[in-house]
Amino acid sequence: MSLFNSRYPIICTPMNFVSDAKLAIACDRAGIVPSLVCNSNLEEQLKEFRDSCSKGDLILAMSPEHILILIQSKLSYFITCCRKYGVSHIQLLQFPDANTFKSLKCAANIKIIYKALRPMDLSKMESYCDAIDLKSPDAASRVRYTDRTTMERFLEQKATNPNLPIIVTGGISTSAEIKMYLDAGAEAIGLGTIFALSKESAIHHDKKSEMIKKSFSDVTQAGQNNMNAIVFSETPDTDRNNTMGLILGRDTKDRGLIFAGKALNNITEIESVQTIVDRLTKGF
Repeated sequence: MSLFNSRYPIICTPMNFVSDAKLAIACDRAGIVPSLVCNSNLEEQLKEFRDSCSKGDLILAMSPEHILILIQSKLSYFITCCRKYGVSHIQLLQFPDANTFKSLKCAANIKIIYKALRPMDLSKMESYCDAIDLKSPDAASRVRYTDRTTMERFLEQKATNPNLPIIVTGGISTSAEIKMYLDAGAEAIGLGTIFALSKESAIHHDKKSEMIKKSFSDVTQAGQNNMNAIVFSETPDTDRNNTMGLILGRDTKDRGLIFAGKALNNITEIESVQTIVDRLTKGF
């Protein structure tokens, strides 16, 4: 892979309130690309990760809200953190100010990944980013529904933008699915739900046990943005990211919600990240 330096072309995709240093460390040691989510204790999480994994790639995901804060007041601090702790890639949901991230790429030597939720013309993105993360409607959290399959969308973008690396994310949980997209030319494959229910995930163990009894047919669209989730209890959220519901979902046995995708159909037990990766990469 030219975009990543990991042993396997697999990304533990960033998951709000789940992608922490412990999970990132397990992913790095298993040979896949780890990720963190930009939040209030970012530097603490970065330090914990780098204390255990001194080298290697690390993706940092940023929401539109974090991007706005960064642009307004914390760009210098953010660049310093990225340099100090070796953030190699930033994943963005939108580009409110492309010039800021052009500067960031140069100042901190960071690659930019744009997460594309809906069918769109991505040809202009090549000058702003290093890769596209094409997110399937079968993914967890925020998605856009379409009558076209993920493979159809992928092949169209591959034909239109042959020089732009494409990551495929959402609903993937088997080695056959991973191989199918890699053989078709994907740069890497992003997996979330399967690692959210791993032993190293911060989600409450009893909640994981309940989650593996579920299937994609149990997923509903939660919150203002109709995010794919298993809802255990309705929570009055005051922001677009379902913050309170996600925290309760992570920390309690039977409250809140957990973002989840079609990978639920193939998860039957709580396993370590290493065991999951070994199974997914058998024959690589």
